[in-house]
Amino acid sequence: MSSIRLFEAAGHAALYAKFRPTPPASLNAAVINYLKIKMGSDELSHAVDVGCGSGQSTWALAEHFTAVTGVDPSAAQIQQANSNNNITNIAFLEGTAESLPLPASSVQLLTACQAAHWMDMPAFFAEADRILVPNGVVALIGYNLATVVNHPRAAQMTAHIKQLYDEQVRLRCWNDRRKLVDGDYRDPRFRIPYPHTVRDDSHRCTRSVTVEQVKGYIGSMSGYQTYCKMKGQEQGEFVLKTFGERLLEELGSSKAEEAALELCHPYFLLMGRKPAPGDETVS
Repeated sequence: MSSIRLFEAAGHAALYAKFRPTPPASLNAAVINYLKIKMGSDELSHAVDVGCGSGQSTWALAEHFTAVTGVDPSAAQIQQANSNNNITNIAFLEGTAESLPLPASSVQLLTACQAAHWMDMPAFFAEADRILVPNGVVALIGYNLATVVNHPRAAQMTAHIKQLYDEQVRLRCWNDRRKLVDGDYRDPRFRIPYPHTVRDDSHRCTRSVTVEQVKGYIGSMSGYQTYCKMKGQEQGEFVLKTFGERLLEELGSSKAEEAALELCHPYFLLMGRKPAPGDETVS
């Protein structure tokens, strides 16, 4: 399975940076705690975030490591990440998951957030094994379509999001690999090839957003961008405008920039430890 490159345009990268969610603190803590246990140390030197995009999943690693490297194949995404980066121990590099610009046995943690479904997984796992130190950890992270929560009309607004996703974006315009996200990475291709692995589906990111920001979240999706290319930008804007009006009607408001609701993104996490020499059967 070859990798697929999306999110290349500068405008798309800016949307991604502005409207995509950030992994919840509980998930980041679960990854770091797992790594410290497997490494047998609280001293962590180097983490790499592959498919880092504009950096949402990279920032939280900085406080735990001496150095963090974000890697993405898109020059526009790397430019966006660098423009937002004021953390001295984070560096962003252009590169692919299948050929990482890093030396062998130099990394303790390798993460891929909402990116693994676009990768050539056998090649990625081979690179992970090459750059990870013994007892290092690979973590695959993803999140699914957001739902509206904590509102009397939450079910109705969630239905509008799902209708737009199903009828306009997913069925018409998305590569089949998006189905792998909808399936929570349960496809065998995401099975981490180490003796000890864990799965954790308990984490959620809930954030307060305006209707305009919900529209931006939809607009940042590669499927929506494909829809605009197929149908024209004017039709794409009409679809988002109609969608926003439906949310506003549910909220009893007329101002998309002010009308607020809560979005909940369900996350899933797969982790595996690279064996140390002589302990391949040890968890």
